[in-house]
Amino acid sequence: MNRNEALKKVRRWVKENRVSYTKHAEAELTADGLESKEAREALLEGRILMEAELIKGTYRYRVEGPNSCVVVAFEVDGSETSLKVITAWRRNR
Repeated sequence: MNRNEALKKVRRWVKENRVSYTKHAEAELTADGLESKEAREALLEGRILMEAELIKGTYRYRVEGPNSCVVVAFEVDGSETSLKVITAWRRNR
């Protein structure tokens, strides 16, 4: 799927609470003084500037929000039922 389709799906799934976080993502949020609500804000208000990268069997997109960046993953086989947050960090101001 292209980045515009991915962003629509990201926003829909965030609104439907179909998002999970890896332990790595949770650790990175904490390390940068971010909360899940800030990652959620990035996913709802952010932009995807580049097409997906195929890494470890998932398509990954970087969503750039107003205060943070969030990397999300979709399964390659097309049977995705939820969105997984892989990592996140605070944007430099």
